[in-house]
Amino acid sequence: MRDKLIVCVAALMIIFILSAGLPAVTAQLPSEYTVKVNRVVQITTWGLVTVNDTFTVSNNSPTPLEGMPIGLPRNVTTGLRYLAAQDDQNRILTIERDLDSSSGTYWFNVNFGHALARNETYAFTVTSVHTDLLAPASTGFHFRFATTPFLRVSATSENMTITAGTGSTFSSPEWMNLTASTGGNVLKGYFSPVEPYATRTFELNMTSAAQFIVRVPQVIREIRFGQDGSIDVSETYNFESLGGSVSSIALTLPKNSSDIMAYDEIGQLWDSSENGPSVSVSPRYSGGIGLNRTFTFTLKYKLDPATYVQEVNWWGANKCSLSLYSNLKNWAIDELDTTIVTPDGFTIKSISPSPSSTSRSLFYHSLNYTLTDVTPYTDLGLTLEYNYVPFWSGSLLLAWLAIVELVVAAVVVVSKTRKPATLKMAVPSDKLKQFVELYDGRTALRLELDRMGEDLARGALNKHEYRRRRKTIEFRMGELDRALQPLKEDLKASHPRYGEMITRMEKAEAEIDANRLGEEHFRTQYRSGKMSKDAYERALDDLNKRIDKAREVIDTSLVTLREEAR
Repeated sequence: MRDKLIVCVAALMIIFILSAGLPAVTAQLPSEYTVKVNRVVQITTWGLVTVNDTFTVSNNSPTPLEGMPIGLPRNVTTGLRYLAAQDDQNRILTIERDLDSSSGTYWFNVNFGHALARNETYAFTVTSVHTDLLAPASTGFHFRFATTPFLRVSATSENMTITAGTGSTFSSPEWMNLTASTGGNVLKGYFSPVEPYATRTFELNMTSAAQFIVRVPQVIREIRFGQDGSIDVSETYNFESLGGSVSSIALTLPKNSSDIMAYDEIGQLWDSSENGPSVSVSPRYSGGIGLNRTFTFTLKYKLDPATYVQEVNWWGANKCSLSLYSNLKNWAIDELDTTIVTPDGFTIKSISPSPSSTSRSLFYHSLNYTLTDVTPYTDLGLTLEYNYVPFWSGSLLLAWLAIVELVVAAVVVVSKTRKPATLKMAVPSDKLKQFVELYDGRTALRLELDRMGEDLARGALNKHEYRRRRKTIEFRMGELDRALQPLKEDLKASHPRYGEMITRMEKAEAEIDANRLGEEHFRTQYRSGKMSKDAYERALDDLNKRIDKAREVIDTSLVTLREEAR
């Protein structure tokens, strides 16, 4: 009996001690860290939304704190284009994204620049960029977001500021207790405390005469280094209006941009070129870019090499600092394709960042970059170190001339080394007549092609008609060449003198073709502004003299053959 009494007393004492000790244990389990939040939301005039959440964290635990999980409702992250963090010392912090893809919360973990000791305070900012938080409505726009980020501990407070463009006004739910600025385009709110795992989505009504929502599915950009050291840029934009009718698109081009021209699928959009850096592009048709309509246009302009290229030494070593894209302020780009085109002789020593792919043609080398989800925070800097010897500035024309010289030399060598054919038989005069008649017809067709080219250049003939007629003439010339070939063989075999005459005519034809290519090259250089009018006219005059000389050789040979055919 006594033993049972002792056991009961002992049990009662243990129960009393445990029940008395529990509150003390619970009171000694504070949150391992505390947080203050400052949320700033900025809505751009083109519908892009940037959120900057600044967190001030205090570690209450003896265990070092190395990072912090943060969450957003998954339904407000469908258009999340950018997510990054840096601390108050401007150090970039690593982020582990979407820790649980099956959760309704988009959790990510921010790793601190260093582990926080007990009672140490640390501040960092998370920047996110979104494209689908603003939507059109019958009376303006709806803005949808969350009051606070999800946290796994209690936050002592949060200050929230929402800003939009000048002339915008908000109306908000009463439960948010937000304060509007005098102009109505700034809302401020305060929440305290912020419970763990607690947030609330909200929707604001917004009106603005200067608010738009655009989507930019693609921008294609080409930066071309010319053989003469020039830099030409071409940018093709694809704009889609998702809210509001867009009358014009304001763009800011790189510093010292010049000779700017805008094009659509029909042709030039402006009467004359403009100088940058600020330009405005409007559709050719009236009414702007309507809701759910797309506007595609191209800008072409020149960059001042002295602004972007630094000479490292006098013998061709240079350093170029450019941007893969330079007009990203108020919108995001789904896909940016940038190509750097360099001429032959352009030797790249280093390039940062590395291109996505490269390609090479006979006279040019291309470096291709493909980026997705491009925002104003995307690093688009490009640094290129290269060697370029001035000799190569004329490589294209030199190459063509070298090819012509090789062809001519080969024809001469073959004609001289070929064993003279034995005179088999006298060539009947009817074959000479047939050869001359066919060649006269071919010459007339060639002259007709030249006249058509001149008519096209001065606008007297449209491109469609030119292509149609050229196709017909080239088909007829092909028939004449096939008919002439056996006659040439017969004439060459009949006597060496006929062979020499036909060889001279073939060389003259090659000269004409080569000089026509030279004309096209110089015409392209002149139209693109890489050659002065005076230099262009001198070059054409020289080429025309060579063509006339080659035609004289052909005409003289035809006169001789025509006389012998009588």
